[in-house]
Amino acid sequence: MGVVASEHGSRAVGWRGEAQRWRGEAQRWRGEAQRWRGEAQRWRAEAQRLDGENVGLRTRVGELEGHVAALKETVATLSRALYADSS
Repeated sequence: MGVVASEHGSRAVGWRGEAQRWRGEAQRWRGEAQRWRGEAQRWRAEAQRLDGENVGLRTRVGELEGHVAALKETVATLSRALYADSS
């Protein structure tokens, strides 16, 4: 019986060591997951910032397109006036 008991005892010690190792691995992966959650949060904030910037830029493009249309009209009017005066 002594041999069987010591064999089971050493297996139990081995399994406890293995369980401890796996607990350490789990802790490491939890830390890694936390790091990736932080990284994802940072990228979400960056995407939100860029979305706001994009809205502002699209508004500005609309304003500039309006200015270009007004300038085209002014150039066309001036061209007609210039050609009318020269003929």
